[in-house]
Amino acid sequence: MVDATVLLVTLTSQRGLGLAGEPGIQLTCNRDIDATWYEPLCRTFRRALRYDIYAGANARGISQANREILDLVETFRPRYLLHMCDFTGLVTDTTLQAARRSGTHVLGFFFDDEVLFETRSRWMLPNLDYAVTNTPSVVEPYRRMGARARLMVPIIPVNGSVFSKLPGVPKEHDAGFVGTLHGERERAMADIAKAGADVFVYGRGYRDPGLSTAEFVRAVNRTRVNLSFTSNPNDPNAPHQLKGRLFEIPMCGGFLLTEDMPLLGKYFDVGREVDVFQSPAEAADKIRYYLAHEKEREEMANRAHQRALRQYEAHETLRALFEHLEADLHQNGRPAPVAAVEQPNPLRRSMAEHYFAWARAELRRVDTRRTRWKEYAAMALEHDPELKGPATLLRKAERWGDPEALRGWLKRAGWTVEHVCRRAWASVTFRISSALS
Repeated sequence: MVDATVLLVTLTSQRGLGLAGEPGIQLTCNRDIDATWYEPLCRTFRRALRYDIYAGANARGISQANREILDLVETFRPRYLLHMCDFTGLVTDTTLQAARRSGTHVLGFFFDDEVLFETRSRWMLPNLDYAVTNTPSVVEPYRRMGARARLMVPIIPVNGSVFSKLPGVPKEHDAGFVGTLHGERERAMADIAKAGADVFVYGRGYRDPGLSTAEFVRAVNRTRVNLSFTSNPNDPNAPHQLKGRLFEIPMCGGFLLTEDMPLLGKYFDVGREVDVFQSPAEAADKIRYYLAHEKEREEMANRAHQRALRQYEAHETLRALFEHLEADLHQNGRPAPVAAVEQPNPLRRSMAEHYFAWARAELRRVDTRRTRWKEYAAMALEHDPELKGPATLLRKAERWGDPEALRGWLKRAGWTVEHVCRRAWASVTFRISSALS
C-alpha cells in the first residue's frame, strides 16, 4: 500500500440531467468509472479521494468544478491526481498545472492512442507528470517528446469484485456481444449470421449501449461464447486495439472469442485460454465448434479466469503502476514539464469548440439570470481566438444586451452552428466511446 493520498478525477454518466444531451457536450459515459477505479485505489493507497468532473460541471459550471478540484488538492495534498483524458477540457489546463505546482504528481490516462496520439494525447503533455497508455507503439514517441510514459494493460482496471462469476446464473444465450454497433461491427454480425451462427446483441447499439457495468457482467455470465472486436472503428488501417473487454470477459469467467490482434498472445494463451477469429466466417465456425465442445470451452474459460485473477485484477495492475512510479521518482526525481510545441494545436481548437457548445447550451436555458455562457464563450476564444462563433455571440450580446434576442439568433443560426460543432466533436466523442467499449 502507498502511504499517501490519491485524487481520482472520475466520470459518472449525467444522461438525462442538466446539460446532458445538448449538442457537442460530452456528459455521458458507458462505464462505471467509480466501480472500476475507486475501490481498487482504496486498497492501493492509504486514502483515496474522488471528484466527479461531469457531475460538478453539469451542476455548478466548469469553473466552479475546477475550483473544487483545486480545493481538494490544497486541503489534502494528494501525492497523485489521476485524470481520465477525455479531451473535453472540463478539467482545464490551468487546473492541471496548478495541481503540479502544488507538488501533486498529475497522471494522464490515454485510452485510444492508436488514433488520437498525434491530434489529442501528445498536446496534453505540458500539463502532466506521467502519461499512461495501453498502446505500446506510442510509449517511445512519448519519451522522445520528453514525457515519462508508462504502459498499463489493461488501461482500465478490472475490479475482480465487480467483474466476477455470478453463481446460479443460467447460460441463456449460445453466443453474445456487448458493445456499440457501429457500421463495421454491424456488418460483421450480419456476415456471422449469414454463415450460420446466431449472436445475441445486448444493448441498443451505436447511440446508447444501454447496459450498466452490472448488466454487462450478468450478460457475460449468461452467455456461452462471448464475442469481442478489436478493430478500430474510426480508422480501418489503424492497429487493432487491446480493448478492455479482452480482460473483463475472462475476469467474469466467460469464454472469450475475439477478433484477432497481434498483442493478444502476450496476455493470454491463444488456443488454450481464449480463441480468435480472422473473419466472420471463421467466427461462425468457431462458435459452432465451441458450442459442440462444452468441456473444452469451459476448461479454457477457467484457465483464462485464473490468469485474469493473477495478473490483471485491478489491485495488481495499480500496484505495479504505482510501484514503478514510486521507484522512478526515488531514482530520477520529479519529472520536468514537457515544453509546449510552438505550432497550431488541434487539441486547443477542439476544446474551444467544446466550450462554445457549453456557451450555447447555457444561453438556451430559460433562466435569463445565468451568465455562464459569457464565461464559456470567453474560454472558447482564449483557446482559439480565430473561432468565429463565440466572438460573434459576444459582439451581439454587447449590442443587444437581451438574452431572448440572443436565443432567437441562436435558433435562426442553429443549423449552421450545430452542424459545425457536431462534425468537429463527432469523431472525438465516438473514438472515446469506442475505446471504452
